[in-house]
Amino acid sequence: DGFDFDTQPNEEMGRSYAIVCASNQNRSMEAHHVLAKCGFQVSSYGTGSAVRLPGPSIERPNIYPFGTPYDYMYQDLFNKDPKLYGGS
Repeated sequence: DGFDFDTQPNEEMGRSYAIVCASNQNRSMEAHHVLAKCGFQVSSYGTGSAVRLPGPSIERPNIYPFGTPYDYMYQDLFNKDPKLYGGS
């Protein structure tokens, strides 16, 4: 998706990478996606109480428990409002 990494994952070294964000949202989710797609072993973590994604208004965020699969969140958001969430 337009990303070109100079380094490639090295399975022999057994490295893994952690993505940490207060609510495990937006940029951290995209970083997880890009790194995993490039073959890196990556896990995501949040320091807050749950995953909070923007909702239809600032007072109504979409909240998911940590550990909820990204695919589930995407499908749930798309089912709630395809026009609002379908482009992201």
